[in-house]
Amino acid sequence: MKSRFSLVQFLIFLAVLVFGIFSPLYAHRAIPNADKVEKVSYTKKEFFDTIAPSVQEVASAYGVKPSIVMAQAALESNYGRYLLASKYHNLFAVAAQPGDKIITLKYKHYFVNEWQTEIGQFAIYKSWDDAIYDYFALLKDEKITSSKGAYELMVSDKGYKKLAQALQDMSFSTDPDYADKLVKIIEENNLTSYDK
Repeated sequence: MKSRFSLVQFLIFLAVLVFGIFSPLYAHRAIPNADKVEKVSYTKKEFFDTIAPSVQEVASAYGVKPSIVMAQAALESNYGRYLLASKYHNLFAVAAQPGDKIITLKYKHYFVNEWQTEIGQFAIYKSWDDAIYDYFALLKDEKITSSKGAYELMVSDKGYKKLAQALQDMSFSTDPDYADKLVKIIEENNLTSYDK
């Protein structure tokens, strides 16, 4: 009887141990990637045509050139194709603030010279317009990044190349090629035409 009791205890212990090891791995696997590319029905041009009116309206009110914000939206959302943008309408990969509806997703973060996968909570928006309005409000209130002064930079009279580099230098994004990517998007899509 004693040996059977020990065997039952051992099996229970083993089951708890296996569950304890594999359940976090399974749970982590079940979290989708924010940058999963979704099939969408719009082109890059249609993406810009869709966001341009709201970006131009709000950018004008905040004193920011639309081109840099449109490039940020395109870069952060892969032209609205990433899961975070297409399903949850979060164009700028904005982290959830207190009181926001949230979605937990995996995302890539550049740290110590390599891309690492992290888990984060992101804001869910009803529309891209809502995401645009919130982005500007959070930018002005310095809640977009831990680096202070991003809004002041964006309202400065710097050209888009200097502005993109200044945002990278202040660690607005962890991507070491952030400035080059923004400039490429602006130039390839003639986004400065929206600044007029």
